[in-house]
Amino acid sequence: MSRRCSYRILPDYNLIVSRYEGEISESEIISLKEAITRDDSFNIRYNTLDDFSDTTFHMTGESNVLVYNWLRDHYSWRRNSAVLTSTPEQVVNITLFTHIQKYELPMKIKIFSTLEAALQWVRLSTEDIPAIRSVLNEIKRMPIAT
Repeated sequence: MSRRCSYRILPDYNLIVSRYEGEISESEIISLKEAITRDDSFNIRYNTLDDFSDTTFHMTGESNVLVYNWLRDHYSWRRNSAVLTSTPEQVVNITLFTHIQKYELPMKIKIFSTLEAALQWVRLSTEDIPAIRSVLNEIKRMPIAT
């Protein structure tokens, strides 16, 4: 299975949207976050929405620690972070990560199965759902970020 990782920064919504597809390990997560921080539109005041609903994780406890360490050192600011999932395996992987970080990072992470609930967590209204869904569909077709 191929993998794709793409993102869009949406200043009008104070939101960073990331989408992962395929078989994902810590290297894809960290690479995408690095690309986001290099983007001129990057702003630490923005909340985040990470869509993992089309992924298969290839992560271990050690992998989660590597992601935690990188986030702590390079991608750590106060925000609400919504994570979209569609399978129990995805929920388990994100839950394991939240237990590893033990709420030591300033972000508040919640897992969601619907875009509607996720957008409420990042302080957007139901009126914003069509626009954000359109962005997710658009970045689904984007090439992998490097």
